[in-house]
Amino acid sequence: MPDAKSLPNCTAACAGMGIPVAVLEAGQNDSKAYVLIGPALSSSTHPARKGHVTCTRVFVIGIIPTKIEIKNAEGVWDEGSVATMM
Repeated sequence: MPDAKSLPNCTAACAGMGIPVAVLEAGQNDSKAYVLIGPALSSSTHPARKGHVTCTRVFVIGIIPTKIEIKNAEGVWDEGSVATMM
């Protein structure tokens, strides 16, 4: 099955339609995925990109982001926009 990294346009399209976006915890083979609680559209411009998320965990697999940083093509961390519903 293809992953989000190999289908970034599909990931962006789904987020653009309001389908929830998830982030994958880095590092381990048993990495966990966490659903971002907030408007999916605000995350649709960063599919399959490396990033840092500062958040509050509200459910076992749900997080409310308070800060998102995305690594750009030059390897610099850019702060992304965060929109929440809560």
